This record gives sequence, structure tokens and C-alpha cells, in this order.
Amino acid sequence: MPGPSEAGELPAIAAYPGATDVFSATYSGGEGFPVPMMGDGDIAPEDYGIVKVTMYETSDSPQKVIDFYKREFKDWKEEWTFSMEEMGQEGGIVVWSKDDANLAAWLSASEDEGTTSVVIAVGASE
Repeated sequence: MPGPSEAGELPAIAAYPGATDVFSATYSGGEGFPVPMMGDGDIAPEDYGIVKVTMYETSDSPQKVIDFYKREFKDWKEEWTFSMEEMGQEGGIVVWSKDDANLAAWLSASEDEGTTSVVIAVGASE
């Protein structure tokens, strides 16, 4: 479960069980966020002082990944959810916040040819 943090510190985010870690990096808001994430304009990754992003691949379905992270973030406020089914794809995007949006998290999970790509990011205000 993402734990508490002080201003500017990022909480630990659980790795998706059994997934392959593809990429991980930490960015400052000024550097620009390398992965476009849809969501509420008030909770955009580029607006946070520091953002850590990790990309995984798994054979599990996007919905199973989303359900896992919804449990992980159960103490956070779910700000926004988008289902990719409306676009004819399996997957979705979820945005959470905590501590009056001083912390935020973004999840994208989508499937292509049996592999689910997962992008999980967490950001903290400075």
C-alpha cells in the first residue's frame, strides 16, 4: 500500500506481481513527463515537482491490473477513471490523489496481442 510521505517525498508503489519491469525513472515537473496520461487538468503529472514512473508488462488482463492497484490505493481518493472499451480496446486509466492532491498517482493498463502494458506513476508536490 502506498505509504505516507512528507512534502516532496514519493510513497512506495507496489510492483505488479509477476510483471516484467520494462522501465523506471524519476522526473521533475519541469522536465516534462515522457508518457501522456489523460486525466483531470488539476491532477496532471507535469504539474508535480517530482514524478516517478514505472512501466511493466504482464500476461494478466488490464482489468486484473486495475483491480490490483485499486486495492493498493484504497485509502486514496479516486479522482478519475476512463475505460478504453469505449475506444474498442481492453484497458483503462485511473487517477488518484491524497493529502489535498499534494500526492497523486496515475495508472494506465492496456492490452496488445496478449500482453498488458502497465504504466504506474506517483507524483509529489514540492
